[in-house]
Amino acid sequence: MHILITGGHSGLGLEFVKQAVDLGHDVSIVARSKDRMPQMGDLANKVANLFVADLAVASDRTRLCEEVAHRLPSLDILVNNAAVLLPEPIYSPQGNEMHHEVNTLASIDLMMRLRPLLKAGTGGRVVNVVSDNMDAKAIDADEVRRPRQFRKLFGSYMLSKTALAHGTAYLADQADWARITLVSVTPGPNKTAMTAGTGMPFWLKPIRALAFSTPDVGAKRILEAAIRHEIASGSFIKKGKVAPLGLKMSRVQFHDIIGQYLDVASGT
Repeated sequence: MHILITGGHSGLGLEFVKQAVDLGHDVSIVARSKDRMPQMGDLANKVANLFVADLAVASDRTRLCEEVAHRLPSLDILVNNAAVLLPEPIYSPQGNEMHHEVNTLASIDLMMRLRPLLKAGTGGRVVNVVSDNMDAKAIDADEVRRPRQFRKLFGSYMLSKTALAHGTAYLADQADWARITLVSVTPGPNKTAMTAGTGMPFWLKPIRALAFSTPDVGAKRILEAAIRHEIASGSFIKKGKVAPLGLKMSRVQFHDIIGQYLDVASGT
């Protein structure tokens, strides 16, 4: 199968690429710049295609999807893995809080724009990488886009991943996505550069050192969600099993939180 993964040059993405290539899959990656490719070492030579784009910039996402459509005849699996975990509020060129822009909007934007390629492929699956605590009963649309009070990890980052998980489940119920399987999966806590960075609360750093898994563990969970065909569309996968989502997003909520910030048809 041909797989496209965002953020495939480091961390969980890099481990995912290693495992997928070992299984014989063709893997293309999206990175923010070519300068990041040396992090991949010899594995860079085994990547089918490299696409360069800044996912925080809407025009870059549009160009990226045009290039993917031009270079790939079809796409079996899209893995939206790229994410940010920031120490302070930063806003995208579109005026959205950066966690919401990159972690939520960019992922939904790519799956919408690449939907024709996914329909043409044999797999037709989207895997959105989220987080563990997806049991929110409500999402405040204004808080997601421009938070009133910024909190590391448990604020904007967690809200962005929650919105992505529930947005994925919402789209899975829509007729335009009937031929494509949409799955969200949590890799669990892993020892990556992101979880070692300044976006993590300081009190979690000792817990990270003792209890977080190595990246190959989280990457395996993502890969299993990508290639296990028995997983139903709309599922949220946690520790290899389907887990419940506390919120069922409505059409209005999807539009308020996600749809109105994208310039492509939502398929709703």
